[in-house]
Amino acid sequence: MEFRSAEIELIDIKRMQRLREAALEGSINSLHELLRQDELILHRASVVCAAETALHIASVLGHLDFARELLRCKPDLATQPDIRRRQTPLHLASANGHLHLVRELLFINPDVCLAQDRDGNTPLHLAAVQGQVEVVKELLRLRPQATRALVDCRQTILHLCVKHDRLEALKLLVNSTGDHEFVNSKDDDGNTILHLAAADRQIDTIRYLLSETAIKVNVLNVNSFTALDVLTRSPRDMRDMEIEEVLRGSGALRAREIPPAARNGNDIIWANHHLPFLQPDEHDRQAPAHGQPAASRTGTTTTHFRNQQKRVKKVEQALIVVAILIATIAFQVGVNPPGGVWQDNSQKFDASAGIIAPPPQPDYQYNAGKSILAYGPNPRKEFRRLYRCNTTGFIASLSVILLILSGLPLKSRIYMWVMIVTMWVAITAMVLTYLFSIIALTPTGKHDLDRQLKVAVITWLTLMTLLILSHGIQLIFTWMKSWGMWRSRRGGNHGNRV
Repeated sequence: MEFRSAEIELIDIKRMQRLREAALEGSINSLHELLRQDELILHRASVVCAAETALHIASVLGHLDFARELLRCKPDLATQPDIRRRQTPLHLASANGHLHLVRELLFINPDVCLAQDRDGNTPLHLAAVQGQVEVVKELLRLRPQATRALVDCRQTILHLCVKHDRLEALKLLVNSTGDHEFVNSKDDDGNTILHLAAADRQIDTIRYLLSETAIKVNVLNVNSFTALDVLTRSPRDMRDMEIEEVLRGSGALRAREIPPAARNGNDIIWANHHLPFLQPDEHDRQAPAHGQPAASRTGTTTTHFRNQQKRVKKVEQALIVVAILIATIAFQVGVNPPGGVWQDNSQKFDASAGIIAPPPQPDYQYNAGKSILAYGPNPRKEFRRLYRCNTTGFIASLSVILLILSGLPLKSRIYMWVMIVTMWVAITAMVLTYLFSIIALTPTGKHDLDRQLKVAVITWLTLMTLLILSHGIQLIFTWMKSWGMWRSRRGGNHGNRV
């Protein structure tokens, strides 16, 4: 009797192994064969193999037909979680982006959207973390309330999107909820999603939050840090200056810049409200008092940011128009040099001249199609000066066009400084090209003209030198200030975390 029981148990183990292999392969024929041998195999498997059912395996691998057959035979497999992570098959299918399988599972029981695993994740959370945007859309359509589930440290699904840098999923979730308070939710550390984006240097996410949502830029976390504090207290990065400019442009402040009365208010530290001094009434907007900010964060953050984007766009358009104009002029000077080109060869080299007496010609050799300035008693002197400046202006203007078309962040002070200096070089090169063209085309001995040209060039070069020096000193001062602030905080704040 005991031998018979052991034999049956061995057969059951082998069948369970075959069921697992069928799930791995997605073999419906193998499943049907097992069901013919034992009609209750799926019921026993859900008890014996509770750690991972055949539907869990099929959901991971995306075996749609196999999963559909399992659900036809035993529909309640759709809601059965595994033992280790308490995840349902929908969790696994959502995380792996198997959209059709997700729809099949939701058809059996839409409420499984709300099932949470041991970490508090719903299938929607896992789909968002993995960036499965189409799955997120499907889950939101059936059970939008799944977005309200909190995970460890009381983080929302928006926190998870920022932590895993899933901007597209974040946009979809924000647009679907339309809840300003939800966007400004805090975790156990008091961090909003803007704090996390600043800590991780996610500049695209920061721009989106500031321009398209009602995120509040000056909320303090439990360490009394604003998003700007989090940025400056973290290890420095090449993007820090650009991110700081974006935050400052939207009204972001350091905690020490917030008045004590506002900082001590509960609406700043624990609740998601704007700073009182950033909410002037209509009278204050029209006539701000001395020392009081005239702009309000409420209702103006998005407008300010968009106006800044428009200004940058206008500068970009102006730069590319001027650069194209300079490149066109330089190209024309290159192919049509001042003074023209020789229309024929000198008679010494023209075999077709025959015995016909040539007209008076220069006593030097020249070839048809070559620049007249390239020949002469002092050959190539004016020509070299002219074309060096012209080529410099041509290359500089093309460089500006290339930089703009490459999509570099023009709001970055470094890139904008490089762009402007390059444009100055192009304009100065065109000025010198004009100067050498006039000198080459003007008869010698015109001293009045020489003096005028010298005064004009010296004035122009002095102006360019002053501009470059002033902007260069300003940029160096900004770098030194940022570097000094970082060095001064490195010792005392190295251990601070978000």
